[in-house]
Amino acid sequence: KNTEDGDVCIQMQLATMYDYFPQSTHAADEAIASMQQYARKLLANPAWTIDDTIVSIMPGAAPDPFVHCHLSAFSLSFYYRADVASIASAHYQMARRGWPSLNTPARFVA
Repeated sequence: KNTEDGDVCIQMQLATMYDYFPQSTHAADEAIASMQQYARKLLANPAWTIDDTIVSIMPGAAPDPFVHCHLSAFSLSFYYRADVASIASAHYQMARRGWPSLNTPARFVA
């Protein structure tokens, strides 16, 4: 249960990394199961945070640690058998916990 920033970043990558071109339905199901396992493990641990100044030291992360650690959920739309709501919720929860300053309503939302 390592909760240092770099390790959390890698755990978050694994929890949000889709198999973009699964070769079969079985491979797609396994990819989703793996992502869900990493997401559950990360979200079950209340002690982790992301410090952008530390993560920025990682190769490739300097321009935007959020994008480096928290991969896009766009490909989820191609996984027809997945529990999209549950996966999207975990995706949001990881972003919210990793970068709480981003968890603010837009000014135009009343």
